[in-house]
Amino acid sequence: MDVKIKRGLAKAVLIFSLVIISGAFCFSQESSQINHFKAEVNLVQVEVRVTEDGKPVSGLEAEDFQLKENGREQKISFLSYVEKPAKVVLAKEQEGKLFSTQQEIRQEPSWVYLLPEVSDPLEFRRTAEAIRKFINQEFQPGFYVSLGGLPYTDNKDLLLYTLDRLENKPYGQGSGISPEILHLQWLEDLRRMVQLETSRGLFNSIDDDLTRNGNVKYVARQIVFYGQLAIFRYMDLVERMALLPGKKSIVLFRSGLRMDRENIPLMDRLLAAAARNRVSFYTADARGLTDSSHDQPSGTMALAARGYKYKADPMYDSRRHQESEEGLIHLAENTGGQVVLNSNDMGDILARVVEDSYSYYLLSYYPENISSQGKFRKLDISLRSKNVCKVSSVKGYYERKPVDRQSSNERLLSLKETMQTSLSKALRISAEPEVIADPEGNPLLCLSVAVPAEDFGVDKNSKKSVIEAELLLQVVNNYSLQMPLYTDSELKRTLTRKDFANREKPSLNYQTMLSLAPGYYQLKGIVRDKKTGIHGVWLSSLTVRDLKAESVPSSLILTKYAAQYNPEAKDNQVSRILAAGGYVYYPQADHKFRKGDSVYAVFQVYNATPEDFEWAARGAQVGLLKGNQPVKGLKIYGKPIPDREAGLIRYVLMFETSELEPGEYTFLAMLPNYPSRVEKQLDEQFFINP
Repeated sequence: MDVKIKRGLAKAVLIFSLVIISGAFCFSQESSQINHFKAEVNLVQVEVRVTEDGKPVSGLEAEDFQLKENGREQKISFLSYVEKPAKVVLAKEQEGKLFSTQQEIRQEPSWVYLLPEVSDPLEFRRTAEAIRKFINQEFQPGFYVSLGGLPYTDNKDLLLYTLDRLENKPYGQGSGISPEILHLQWLEDLRRMVQLETSRGLFNSIDDDLTRNGNVKYVARQIVFYGQLAIFRYMDLVERMALLPGKKSIVLFRSGLRMDRENIPLMDRLLAAAARNRVSFYTADARGLTDSSHDQPSGTMALAARGYKYKADPMYDSRRHQESEEGLIHLAENTGGQVVLNSNDMGDILARVVEDSYSYYLLSYYPENISSQGKFRKLDISLRSKNVCKVSSVKGYYERKPVDRQSSNERLLSLKETMQTSLSKALRISAEPEVIADPEGNPLLCLSVAVPAEDFGVDKNSKKSVIEAELLLQVVNNYSLQMPLYTDSELKRTLTRKDFANREKPSLNYQTMLSLAPGYYQLKGIVRDKKTGIHGVWLSSLTVRDLKAESVPSSLILTKYAAQYNPEAKDNQVSRILAAGGYVYYPQADHKFRKGDSVYAVFQVYNATPEDFEWAARGAQVGLLKGNQPVKGLKIYGKPIPDREAGLIRYVLMFETSELEPGEYTFLAMLPNYPSRVEKQLDEQFFINP
């Protein structure tokens, strides 16, 4: 068996990782095995491993080390050595008798995040066997393990129970397996086949769509995109582990990880974040021992039924396999971890995690230069004495770069990273998703977003103020293996004194329409000020119905924005979708109104039945509630607008708020023929401010 095990710092006997602490954090637990930990502003911690002839060297003092940052020596403020857990004798009483037992005591905790990202059932079983062996035989005192994204625990029984559940349903929600893993290999194989068969001119008999409109480039972009998603997820893990005290390891079992040129800057950001936060990656190729010359790409299976016969290309397959390992190697080598390739024993990598969890030094220092301009800081760690110990380390780390100094590509990457790791409310974002049907009857998400202008720190007394921001939206279908949908946009608005003098406070607004398949969706968005980097994140969820089904309603839209419909308008397509009764009703970003506003309530019933039309002829059955009590005496104007030819009933209603007291209300609309429906009504809460 040809087993390749590469150390994180190739042939290095001094291994380090680094964490930069920019805030204060305390960790405590009843157990005396865990030391209290406190971080201070700008403190940098460097994890160093020194060996001689393969054995760890202990007993060194701070004076024995020389640490330079960008060529300037830094004073080491603190130094500690994490020894192998010591065995102590404890006296215990059981059934009235005293007996002694040995227990290992660890100086600091070790956090291990197990990440099995594999799609093949055989690979998953192989990975699960290694994890089970690790839990049963190699689990160390002071280890806290997260499996499948669940909270960290040192309870071995709970971990084994979790593993059993993952084995029974390895591709289920919460399994820790990412959806793109199921698509990535197929896309790589498809790219190869498209390229080969297009060059041979043989693909027309199989599927013209694969080569039409530059699909080779499209598939390549999708592969790069999936790689980005993986790296963003790893960034999120690193940031979430940042404040944990002690050694931090992410053990990644994955069927390769490509190093696409387009993703190298993003990978560098991940490596910098791991270095800053003292997180090491231990990676293992879950494919194990492979014979690439007989490895038939999984993407050929879908085409085999359509007459395509796979022809092996050993040279290409071998190169493709090696390329897919580059990311696993790079990730481990540059974070102080290790990588295992070409081995069916996935336990090798977990054994390295245990081995590296002790016998290292922790150096702490305060950098003389505390600027943060995104520059590279070169680190050089050595021993002052001229002895037989060899010393090597990673090259250094990057400072965080201010938003106003980032390129457009860097801003987009950092925006995606921030969205994955932040829940900031510094910008107060209002967002309201609505679902209506497009002209073909497919679901269409209408999203309105607004941020108060004052949140951007504009000068209300200035003659002219300009707000520039960037928005990124992520849409995830919870019940589908399809990849998340991302859309980004540049936002800009110029304000004058008059805008702030109006009764309604100005805001930065954004609207978009996105086609979605039926399903249950999670929405996440971020808006960031391009000048200051201040940002806000919002979360929402919605159910998208099949609007081609019989007698199905749209969302209930409450808005104060109505304009006469103009067929010649530039946004005619959008206006036509939102038009009813000669007017266009534009959704707003929140359900907040001022006393005196006119409120329009609009919804549709698609594919209406004859019973629906008969019911609609009686008029709209709507009402207003404050708390649980109906609001009496309120006049609500409007009526259903039936379109039998289109099978559509539009409801357009309006009421005034001048006689309503400030507070929270619920608008209630009964659906036609509601006694025979499971879902009998639509309702929306809204607020009236003074």
